[in-house]
Amino acid sequence: MRHPTNGRVTDQRPSPVSLHGRSTNEPSMSEPDAVGPRYTGGLLRTWYSPLVESDVYASPSASSAARFTTLQQVLGAQEFRPGGGVYRGSLIELIGTCIFVYVHIGIVRAATLFGAFAYPPLIMGIVHAILLSLFIFTTAAPSGGHLNPSITLATTFTGHTTLFRCGMYLSAQIVGGILGAVLMRVSLGWHQGPFSDAEMAVCSFGSLSVGSAFMAEVVWTFALLFVAFGIAFDPRQAQLFGPIMAPVFIGTQLGINIFASASLSVEPGYVAGMNFAVCLGPAVAVGRVPATTWVYFLGPMVAAAVLAVVFISAPPHHAKHGFYRPPLLCSAPLVGELSEHALAQTGS
Repeated sequence: MRHPTNGRVTDQRPSPVSLHGRSTNEPSMSEPDAVGPRYTGGLLRTWYSPLVESDVYASPSASSAARFTTLQQVLGAQEFRPGGGVYRGSLIELIGTCIFVYVHIGIVRAATLFGAFAYPPLIMGIVHAILLSLFIFTTAAPSGGHLNPSITLATTFTGHTTLFRCGMYLSAQIVGGILGAVLMRVSLGWHQGPFSDAEMAVCSFGSLSVGSAFMAEVVWTFALLFVAFGIAFDPRQAQLFGPIMAPVFIGTQLGINIFASASLSVEPGYVAGMNFAVCLGPAVAVGRVPATTWVYFLGPMVAAAVLAVVFISAPPHHAKHGFYRPPLLCSAPLVGELSEHALAQTGS
């Protein structure tokens, strides 16, 4: 509300407050001068990864632009310094992917080897949906909750993730996937092998040809990314569903993909990978890395590139200025500021 005072108009509205009841004037981890620059590529909008107004209304970041060129911002020069959040995030991605792959193998073993299930992919899909949702909730604050090279590549292509963070996360996820599979083999008894594909959840094509498997990986991964970006990176969806529903929807889509993709192969064996770390880790652990493993990396990479084209070309991300500006190059007020901006737009 505005009141005239000595011929001037003053704004007596309360200062914006974040979702956690803290004034946006207080220092926070989302500010560039804190422990690390804000990270806009997380799957869950937390105090460390706030909802950014720049997703709708792109505006240059004055504080960052004063210190770094556009190229340096894209490369991630602002994240190089020791103690930055990218290093902790990479460690969490490594640990999270490691445990995720370990549990993933256990789920596949339980569903295919020991469970009396008429259609194992059904129970695999249900349990994986729960597993991924829990792991995104667990790792979202420190790392963004990717746990999947496909997510990291997609957020890099759309300008949410720097090239430096992308390289760190990809390395951590791949190492974590291998470590998780190795730990499972050790748990089963390293010298008990050779293990079959089902015993170690090794990704296989079943009756699909290489070309068919490649196309399937592109489509299934795109379906997963389409839901992830439509929920986690669209600020209108965040206001509709709240800041914590994205992991549930992403996990649900993963479960649906697992359930449905198994029907593509006449012979049992094929289930959509959608995650290079999940496919490479078990293959390395059993000592059989086929020459066709590239399908599980290139397919999701193509899906991430297609998703980026759709994301960049579709509103609301260029609604105000008529063009898309990567969030890495934009300012990022807290959720409360965006809400206050919305109130101002309605004249409240």
